[in-house]
Amino acid sequence: MKIIDLVKFVFAVLLMGASIALAVFDPVNDDTDIFLASPTNPAERPNVLFVLDNTANWNNAFTNERAALAQVVNGLTGQFNLGLMLFPETGGGNDNVDGGFVRFHVRQMDQTNRTALSTLISNLDINTDKGNNATIGLALYEAYLYFAGKTSIASHGKVKTDKDATTDPVLSPLTGHALPAGTSPGLYRTPLADGCQRSFIIYISNGPANENADARADLEAKLGVLTGAAPSVIGISPSGFQANWADEMAKFMANADVLATSGSLPNSDGVQNVYTYVIEVDPSTDSSGPGPGMTALMKSVAVNGKGQYYGVSSGALGTSIVEALNSILIDVQAVNSVFASTTLPVSVNVRGTNLNQVYIGVFRPDQNKSPRWLGNLKMYNLALNSATGAVYLADAVNDPPPHASPPPTGNPAENTSTGFVSQSSPSFWTETSSYWGFRDASQNGPGGPSDLPDGDLVEKGGAAQQLRIAFAGAEAATPAR
Repeated sequence: MKIIDLVKFVFAVLLMGASIALAVFDPVNDDTDIFLASPTNPAERPNVLFVLDNTANWNNAFTNERAALAQVVNGLTGQFNLGLMLFPETGGGNDNVDGGFVRFHVRQMDQTNRTALSTLISNLDINTDKGNNATIGLALYEAYLYFAGKTSIASHGKVKTDKDATTDPVLSPLTGHALPAGTSPGLYRTPLADGCQRSFIIYISNGPANENADARADLEAKLGVLTGAAPSVIGISPSGFQANWADEMAKFMANADVLATSGSLPNSDGVQNVYTYVIEVDPSTDSSGPGPGMTALMKSVAVNGKGQYYGVSSGALGTSIVEALNSILIDVQAVNSVFASTTLPVSVNVRGTNLNQVYIGVFRPDQNKSPRWLGNLKMYNLALNSATGAVYLADAVNDPPPHASPPPTGNPAENTSTGFVSQSSPSFWTETSSYWGFRDASQNGPGGPSDLPDGDLVEKGGAAQQLRIAFAGAEAATPAR
């Protein structure tokens, strides 16, 4: 029993009498209420800002990347708020300021806004919408200014910024814009509207950053002002892009209350962090070029931004990009949802290990407080991030039968924002199936009727699935008790 429940019970006995107190006392509830959330408490919509590398880097991936983004946006519901930031263009009425500009203000993805964003993405032109410099660190700083509701640096001087009185035919019919009209720097209208709301950046990388020494020094100074001290360099390997401050900027946003740092808005209840995920499209493995160093930087941005890194191919019509985006959005939605704790927290206190294999017992109380709870045993790996030197809990990339020994190493299994296993992370021993097709799709998570991926669903995959496979006919043959 929780301490607070015990106190309530004692007071009930004292004030109402033992007989009355015992009449309303629910011993089952006292064991389960720490796990079961109220279904009447709606989750706040998460804010998600795509920061897209639209510089010359996107030449090869452009068509499939644009199609993938549009496909994902078209599949969203009103449970998300979504926006788009691009690297700035120069000339044609644009000022020559590096960073990023808000092309589409973060809005709820109702039918009108979803159609507008999808149309805007589908209309992106490989030449006329091309940005000048891939100044990743400064773009993340501009995203911070946006979420914090501070004065714009790069957006206000860009012709295509989403602002009041815009003449853009896609944006002008919409309500709410990132900036007021005019050419003078204005305060961003932060998309943060509630103390419980969470915010995320998905940076889509198409190639190496190209901040020069002046741009790096500029961000270093800005970080010093934000933190009140000279920023510390995060070590990465290979170290070719270690001087880039993008990962330090991502780390600041993931740990700071961005509204508390704002001088223009009152502090909101709760802590408003901004977490950064990275999708690196067509990462280069050529050791003689900048590719491995850029990958190390991107992994560091994701790790220090408390998100996850995805290295994907732009081929096959952008299928891998779609899968990565959907996986991230599933994680993002889970962070903001009020749900039953379906697995134990992924901490050292609950791990059983053998070599690099990690065994986690998982369970879920019955929603009707019945005494039989779902349970399972799942296996993951401990793996090393070669870029950051950090050890992480890894899921299974693909481990079809006969199962490999040792098992292959996968992506981080933990959603660092929640401390629980990500919904899209498959555990070892888990195989494709159609077993769960008998029940409503709303209960089945991203795997649908299949056990794969099992993610944070207790009953899917793991040792339980292997037992079902091994003893498929045993249940019918067992006499009733």
